Amino acid sequence: MSYPNPGPNNGYGYGNGYGGQYPPGQQPQPSYYPPQPPPQPQYYPPQQQYSPQPPQYQQQQYPPQPPVQQAAPLCNQHPMCRTLSSVPLQVLRPHFMPAVVAPSPELGADPVSKALSDDLMLVLSIRGGPHGLGGDSDGYIVAQHLASAWPIAVDELWKQAFINQRGLELKVFPVAAMNAPPAIHAVACNDWLVGAQAFRLEEVLRQALPHGALVTVSSSKSMFVWPIASRRELQNMAYFLDTARELGQAMGPRLSSRCFWLYQGTLHDLNVRDVSGGDAKISLSAGMRDVFLSLPEA
Repeated sequence: MSYPNPGPNNGYGYGNGYGGQYPPGQQPQPSYYPPQPPPQPQYYPPQQQYSPQPPQYQQQQYPPQPPVQQAAPLCNQHPMCRTLSSVPLQVLRPHFMPAVVAPSPELGADPVSKALSDDLMLVLSIRGGPHGLGGDSDGYIVAQHLASAWPIAVDELWKQAFINQRGLELKVFPVAAMNAPPAIHAVACNDWLVGAQAFRLEEVLRQALPHGALVTVSSSKSMFVWPIASRRELQNMAYFLDTARELGQAMGPRLSSRCFWLYQGTLHDLNVRDVSGGDAKISLSAGMRDVFLSLPEA
């Protein structure tokens, strides 16, 4: 089967099937696709140029941060550590207390402590109470390896302890006096934490102590305090210690006969010796010797 020759293009893009010749009387029909006008040039606005972000919107550069130190795992080898590690730190915080105790193996190998003298030390303790702390127990001595596992500095634990001790119920009363005031005062407590109250004597006695005071922690539940008004108190050290020894026997087992001079928040060991015949010899550091000489005459 053959097809007629479409012929040349008729100018509209299609042949007419008759070799480019149209039959008589027949006019060429317009194409359905008339010629398109030439494309017009298109104009585009120039691209907007953006300035860099203002300084306040630029990404802030921070110095490199040190890596976060992970706390050591809590000790589970000692009964005390196992008990305390089971209690959240926020529950323990109200129970931290400072305590003055004698060195003993019962304190453990590494108690959180500060030496006061050869026979007394200040330790960080946790008072017995609820939440598994042992309500019928006197308390616990905090070990250094346990404190290092808590996410808080040891100095902060000490600060918390000294704040907490303000809540202890104390009995403060005068017990003896020489020919003139001030009188010797006893500070007693039903708890074993009374000795650390020496660091806040002005609050305890409710009086200013510009020259400090003599302090002896006779037992774990009592101490004796003699405010210093002149050189007289230091010159009558034997009288003070004899009074504390005699009255302290009824206030609990004897803890120490050590005598301190509390001055500007620090306990200075007087190294008292040869207490006999109403006389006592003391040793003063160079700084405390200057303070003694600045005191009023007795």
